[in-house]
Amino acid sequence: MQSNIFELIDLLVKMSGSNSNIDELKADLDDTDIKIEETQEELRRLEDEMSDDKYFDASNEIVDRNIKISLTKKIQKLTKIKNDIDRELEDVMEEENRLHIELENITEEISNANTYNSVINEIDDKSDAYSEMVAIENSRINRLNQAKEDLENRYEKIQKKVEYLAQSSNEMADKISKENERLIEIENSLSNIKSYVDTDAKEEDEQMYLDIKNYLDDLFWHKSEILEDPVYIASAIKEHIANERKEEVESEFNHLVEKVREIPYMDLENDQISVEMQKLSDELTSYDKEISQKVYQTLDAEFIEERITYLEDYIKKTKERIKDLENRKKLLSSENDLLSAKIYRAESQLEAIDDSLVEYENYDFSDNEIPRTVVQAAYNKLIEEKGNIYVIAERYRQDMVLNIGELKDIGELIGLYEQEVKSKDEEYDELSKKLSLSTTSKDILEEEKDKLTLEKINNKIVELKNREQYNKSLSAILDEFEMLYSSLEFVDKKTRMSRKSKKVEEEKEAKIDKIEDVKEEDKPVLEETKEELIEIKPIDESIVKEEKKEKLRVVEIIPITEDVSEKEEEKNFMINDFQDDDYVDIKTAMSDMEEN
Repeated sequence: MQSNIFELIDLLVKMSGSNSNIDELKADLDDTDIKIEETQEELRRLEDEMSDDKYFDASNEIVDRNIKISLTKKIQKLTKIKNDIDRELEDVMEEENRLHIELENITEEISNANTYNSVINEIDDKSDAYSEMVAIENSRINRLNQAKEDLENRYEKIQKKVEYLAQSSNEMADKISKENERLIEIENSLSNIKSYVDTDAKEEDEQMYLDIKNYLDDLFWHKSEILEDPVYIASAIKEHIANERKEEVESEFNHLVEKVREIPYMDLENDQISVEMQKLSDELTSYDKEISQKVYQTLDAEFIEERITYLEDYIKKTKERIKDLENRKKLLSSENDLLSAKIYRAESQLEAIDDSLVEYENYDFSDNEIPRTVVQAAYNKLIEEKGNIYVIAERYRQDMVLNIGELKDIGELIGLYEQEVKSKDEEYDELSKKLSLSTTSKDILEEEKDKLTLEKINNKIVELKNREQYNKSLSAILDEFEMLYSSLEFVDKKTRMSRKSKKVEEEKEAKIDKIEDVKEEDKPVLEETKEELIEIKPIDESIVKEEKKEKLRVVEIIPITEDVSEKEEEKNFMINDFQDDDYVDIKTAMSDMEEN
């Protein structure tokens, strides 16, 4: 019975594919257990040693208290210096802001003048009036540039002073900040005793602890690998049988079955193998046929034609845009001619007004021909007229600047469009040539995917053939085991050895009596008050007759060495029953008696 179960166990090990050696596994397990115990002990020792007291340094605490006093005084001094610098910086920044505004105004005026000057310089006009207008503009720009240069010098000096004071203030702020950080750090350290722990030594111990913990985890993982090895599980089942641990036998046997079940196709029934094999064979044949018809080529002619159509439309529309831009360019040039004439007229009038203003400013009132008030009124009126004309002239200039800017943009845009048309024309010619050759390209990715699929199908066939070599399925093995397991009987060793005296254990362990026939009158007489003594029942005569004396009742009777009536607690009588369903054949009975 046991040998049949052993055969099932060996078959499961073979099905699992494990080639491990049980002696090597056990030796490895013993070595791993020793290492686990040693490592756990080392971790416990480290845990006991790793306390804050081990790393505490009292001398550093005294140093920090002295540093705190020094830092407090230093911060107060630096704060006073920074406040003085900040007050001076505020005054200088106000002056810088005022100069900045003046500089921006004059810069804008110069920019407008330069823009206009560049515009009028582009006009092809050799007249005296035009030359005089240009001279006036150049003189005005020179005066503005000189005034700007003076402002820039003053502004540069004030900027340097602002920069110096700001830098000084920032340096003071950085110093104060750093000192405050140090002070806060010192105060935190003084309020926390753990701050005076030797962190390097502690981190070194913590890293050592972590390394040992990781090593322990690896040991446990390796141990689990050994315990989960089918060869080890099989050995454990056999040991459970030898040691008569019936419940463990069933549990570990099911565990071994589940390990085998993890292997592909091992859970198939025998009648399903051919069906599954046919499916894989059909799948392989079908897929192989499908692949043989593939050329793994992708045609791109459709995309080339689509791109050519797009290029034709794009080139046509771009040329239309270029034509529109050319028309716009002509219109802007005509407008600029008109604006140039208006600006020249306004500038001439402004120059005449400036001459009249000089005359009024130098007017001699000694002859009293014209009252002062009349001259002043005329002067003010000229100033007003000059302002109005100046604004109008500036607006003409702005309009001309916009037109010139647009003309420049149009010119650049026309150039870009023309370059784009050229590029698209070249692409059109290239694609036209490719289309005529019907270009094709190989689809390598699709080919590799098909190869991988074929490999997977072949691997499944190999796995299925591995299952095919075993004539028993897992369900059949389980059924057979359940039948054998239900008939498996173990002798209760605790009962057999129950309270034997030391003298009996030294003399003889047990005495076995063979009883060929038990009749009612031969039944041993036991005292009614001794409840622990087991009654030996006679064999049913009808069964004995039917079996034709080929089977017999087998019991083991251990003699009583002392008077049970005198010493109740020293009862030492036992009957062990070896039969299955009351009767067993002689050969099995004798074998079980020898084993037990």
